[in-house]
Amino acid sequence: MQTQIKKVFSITLMFLVVFSLCACSNSPTSETKVTATPMSTTTDASSDKPLSGYVIGIDAGHQLKGNSQKEQNGPGSSVYKDKVTSGATGNNSGIREQLINLQVALKLQSSLEKLGAKVVMTRTVENVDLSNKERALIFNNAGVDFAIHIHCDSSDTRSIHGISILIPDSKNNASIYSQSKRLADSLIGSLCKSTGAANRGVVQRDDQTGFNWSNVPVVTVEMGFLSNSSEESKLIASSYQYLLVEGYVNGILQYVEEEIN
Repeated sequence: MQTQIKKVFSITLMFLVVFSLCACSNSPTSETKVTATPMSTTTDASSDKPLSGYVIGIDAGHQLKGNSQKEQNGPGSSVYKDKVTSGATGNNSGIREQLINLQVALKLQSSLEKLGAKVVMTRTVENVDLSNKERALIFNNAGVDFAIHIHCDSSDTRSIHGISILIPDSKNNASIYSQSKRLADSLIGSLCKSTGAANRGVVQRDDQTGFNWSNVPVVTVEMGFLSNSSEESKLIASSYQYLLVEGYVNGILQYVEEEIN
């Protein structure tokens, strides 16, 4: 991270809601091409690149096909878990979580790069084979300042809705806990403000492979429930995805400002 980063973060981010036909059709296939429509921003001319010098990791959770082969849950762990699961599926649309995650991740990448950040993506297409451990190692090796895993949630209780953020636990991942918690606190308020979604809070987890192998501050954002019909319809809409991106960006800017002050 550059040490002479400007401390001017009085930024008014004005996001255009873009109603475009992204890849969120009702029957996505492995041939689906996902593109991110550039988002317009208005910033203070004296600080138009407030994330210059930052390296940010973005992981679009899951992938086209799951991989049930096992990998170690963490360094020295006797627990082995699936390398990567297939993720949730929308109850009404049939659209899979991995595609929604990717659509949001690409939109977020574009916005962060406009603000000067270098963005390290684990994937930019659907058809990859990357385990959760491998995703963490990509970020470790790239020396990112922090990483965000983008996911959707699901529940057997279809009335449950809202956004939650998972973070490494304070015992097993003490070296990255505090910064991960601060990042999550910044993101959860910002995401719920931009979208109007219910705030389900920040939750510590000690069983996440992507956390246990991480050497950098990291969070997993559960953007909403595909098992809830109202939230599902929002999550698959490009316009709502841009509201999520607005929340991500404002939360990241708040976190960065707090870290350098």
